[in-house]
Amino acid sequence: MYRLIVWLSLYIGTTQIGYAASVEEVYAHLNRIESKFNPKEKTASAQKLVDTFKPIVNSLREKFSAFKTEYRKKMVEGLFVDGNLHPGLKSSLDFNRLIQRVCREPIIVDLFSAYQTAYLNQAGIFPGLVLVSKKMKGIVEGNLFEIERDDFLLAIEDLKKKIQPSSMKNWIQVEWKERGFHEIHTPEINEDQFKLIQRFHSNDLTTVQFLIDGFYMKAIWRLRNLGFMKEAEGVETWLNQIATRDDKVEKIGSLGGGTTITKLVQYPFEIKGVYKTPPKSSDPYQGFVEWWSSKVSKFEHEIAAYRVDRLLNLNYVPLTKKVKLENGVGSLQYFVEPATQARFMNQAKNPKSSSRWVKHRGRALEDGNIRLFDWIISNADRNIDNYLIQDDGQVVLIDHAFSFFYKTKYAPTSFAFEHMIPSRRVFEALSFCDSNPTIVEQELKGYVTSRDIGVVKQRIHYAYTTLQHLIKKRGADTVFEKADALDKRLGIYRPDLL
Repeated sequence: MYRLIVWLSLYIGTTQIGYAASVEEVYAHLNRIESKFNPKEKTASAQKLVDTFKPIVNSLREKFSAFKTEYRKKMVEGLFVDGNLHPGLKSSLDFNRLIQRVCREPIIVDLFSAYQTAYLNQAGIFPGLVLVSKKMKGIVEGNLFEIERDDFLLAIEDLKKKIQPSSMKNWIQVEWKERGFHEIHTPEINEDQFKLIQRFHSNDLTTVQFLIDGFYMKAIWRLRNLGFMKEAEGVETWLNQIATRDDKVEKIGSLGGGTTITKLVQYPFEIKGVYKTPPKSSDPYQGFVEWWSSKVSKFEHEIAAYRVDRLLNLNYVPLTKKVKLENGVGSLQYFVEPATQARFMNQAKNPKSSSRWVKHRGRALEDGNIRLFDWIISNADRNIDNYLIQDDGQVVLIDHAFSFFYKTKYAPTSFAFEHMIPSRRVFEALSFCDSNPTIVEQELKGYVTSRDIGVVKQRIHYAYTTLQHLIKKRGADTVFEKADALDKRLGIYRPDLL
């Protein structure tokens, strides 16, 4: 182990000034690290490697986060003058020129240099070679929000693909030389984005960045989570009634997957949506699954699930609405990207070949918010392919056509409910819905049956009263401690609630 640490330190240090090792030597050491993650071997050494590596990466992530925050702050300060949009930008929309000027400011240059130096110096610490892989750099920059054992295997796979005799000499030098600001650079913004920023920025730098980057759903979710409901409604109204109007469609293509007809719709501003129509009826003797799906899968349930998500202030389900496009009436769900299917976040030897019903572990483990939501809407199809995870840990729930399959018994066991405890912002929403049941009816009417609506209200009431009992017994901080962890990581935790 000591010899490996020394070699890696020397390797990273010497490759900054020239060629230090042969390709064969590099592969040998990569294989040595990889062997520690072999399922046939004991897992203690692999876990020790992860435990050693975590504080290194976390330290670098803190540096990068501080740098990115300051970068955003300077960028947004350049956008506004006395709270109004910069007058020179209103007419020209020359946002890139502003960014270039902001990036030349000494504080930004100094921050980036300090970050880059810290990263390179840290790379000399075990296991430095893995650290410079694309996978690990992505984690440092905020992707995946947590390190797991499988990340090492993917990092080594990435390195093996990159390391070739012709490019070995300057590979690491080039990796860092070309970094610059390209990964957090901001594209040009259009007039609609200016209007959204001007009206709904709420003095929150991250929301402004989401609107500039075109991450409209993330902006809506963040505004809601922070309590800016009117601002969130404003962005949602623009996205729903203007940006994705039926006459705004630019292209419709096949998306595949599932038993329903699913297509990808493209709109201006690089906005996309998933379009679903009722499945075609078929002969049960020719294809039972297709026949059963045609009877129970409903696009209206996709819309109802989004409305329940919004009522509960969960903010996991993208905007979903009723549309009439080339295949007739159906649902359109905002396509959230970038995001990764949960199966590729799951702890599995081969995620691609594993069953969609495989046990969810690690980063792919559902939190209390997801479990409570699925129980309230009686979702029968939360498999590993029906939810996504974004780089910052934000969960995106999709595919709810098989929801609202209610059973007679609607109360879970006390043990099961312990795994359904939501974050306190969802508890506040449960309280509101329980006190205003007519709002639930108004939101869901026309999309599910009156019996379905009744059961939703019953389950909301049960969840709220059960949580009230637990709070009186244990205290709010204890009850919501685990569920609030994600909110804290996303910077949307609100201690003022409760």
